Amino acid sequence: MSEVDAPREKDTGSRPRHANIAEARRRAAIVKRYVAIERPDVEIDDAFAAEIGLSVDSLIRMATAWRRLGEAKFLQGSGYRPSELDRIEALEALERGVDLDEVPASRRPEIRKRLRAIRQYLRIEQPDSTDVSKAADRLGMTSHQFRKMVRIWIMFRSAVAVPGAYAAKRPRRKNTQTTDMIAMFIRRALEELGDDARGDAVHARTVELCGEAGIRPPALSTTYERLRSLRSKERARGEGGMTPI
Repeated sequence: MSEVDAPREKDTGSRPRHANIAEARRRAAIVKRYVAIERPDVEIDDAFAAEIGLSVDSLIRMATAWRRLGEAKFLQGSGYRPSELDRIEALEALERGVDLDEVPASRRPEIRKRLRAIRQYLRIEQPDSTDVSKAADRLGMTSHQFRKMVRIWIMFRSAVAVPGAYAAKRPRRKNTQTTDMIAMFIRRALEELGDDARGDAVHARTVELCGEAGIRPPALSTTYERLRSLRSKERARGEGGMTPI
């Protein structure tokens, strides 16, 4: 049995299996909404990452897994462990060659290096802790980081999913005009539905208005944030009218 799919040591502090399943389903619902967006921008990435409780890089890896596998059990947090067959197929994918087109050009040399290290490791029939340590040292990683990277490749088999494929968080580039229009649509939706309208109803109406205007709708978390701001300003004024955002 290889190092990547060896049984875990007993962890008395781990969550029960039903909790893992519930968390996987929660994350699956979020990832399904995310992958449905054709071209998510930085703001959308940040909003979904915050909602799922992970980094943007982790969100992108989960989205990659969902597009390829489409099952909640494969998502990070589900407790799923790759099988020996998964390991063999992952090695075969490396032997065939990997498409790096979606990896930023500046990151490709490092990702090639990491993929070569993973391939060399997976070729070992029965790797032990020494093999892990040597491979990790060559990449400047800890053994834990290397094992995690190998598991990620086995599950996702995509260059963009490999840790390090993206540089540190990308700078924000906001379209002020679009942001102002979204704020206006949220106000309009609230006015149409009433001050006591549920947040999800306001969001659904905002999405419709954005669709009519031909602009990308906000993430659900963005709508909720705007609603909180609107309502807090209204309470501060002590009046019935709306306060400009």
